[in-house]
Amino acid sequence: MASPTLPARWADILDSVLQTLAQAEAEAARSAQGLDAVPAHPPSPDWERHLAELTGQAQRLHACTADADLAAGAMEATLEAGETALRQWLAQAEAIRRNLATRADVSV
Repeated sequence: MASPTLPARWADILDSVLQTLAQAEAEAARSAQGLDAVPAHPPSPDWERHLAELTGQAQRLHACTADADLAAGAMEATLEAGETALRQWLAQAEAIRRNLATRADVSV
């Protein structure tokens, strides 16, 4: 069995791939050096106080949304009651209209 013959440009293609890989490796090394050079900032001495403040704000926000949920539920119940009353009134008005129309037809 004969080994396959490679195109004439195959060596150029491999050289190009190797060169691209070498550039990527060099850029990665430079990037890693830059990360190592970044000074680490010590945490603020007040970080616990700031964390407590954020926790308190989160708790107040949660309480506010809970209050809003309760208010929305009460408003929804009020609107449903109003809708029911309106539908009943409309049904009664329609019944009265029909009754009046029937009486008008009979008396004519």
